[in-house]
Amino acid sequence: MKATIRDTVISLEKKNHIWYPQGGQSLELVHVSDTHKRIYAKGKVYNITVLNSATADGEIELLLNQKRVNVNVSSPLDELLKSMGLDNALEVKVTNLSSPMPGLVIKSSVKEGDEVKKGEPLMVLEAMKMENILKATADVTIDKINVKAGEAVEKGAILIEFK
Repeated sequence: MKATIRDTVISLEKKNHIWYPQGGQSLELVHVSDTHKRIYAKGKVYNITVLNSATADGEIELLLNQKRVNVNVSSPLDELLKSMGLDNALEVKVTNLSSPMPGLVIKSSVKEGDEVKKGEPLMVLEAMKMENILKATADVTIDKINVKAGEAVEKGAILIEFK
């Protein structure tokens, strides 16, 4: 496993409950609770509070002796995928928003050129007397909007194209 703190990369290997960084100096990591850990290294004690657990990109936000620190953690598998150029292979690539059902376009919440984050609303589609909010499934930039409010659409119709 590798941990990156600021620009410092530390390679770690675990044997039993002790982590060994490159160079052989041992660290003892003690699990106090799910959000609290304690590290014993070089005769010092470091108290850790986990503020935010690992995100999709492996970043963890900690309080290390009451100082806020961001740590990027990568597993051996992450490192292997990165070395093979496959680290972004599972990234969601979205090119279009298609209508999931036949319906009537009520409104568009975006315009061409807008940058939209995953989960933000794109369009409202009425089907069977219900309004359905169609949301972005990934971070996207709007290239072209193919429909206007008041238009009827069929299932599978391309409503919005992304760059």
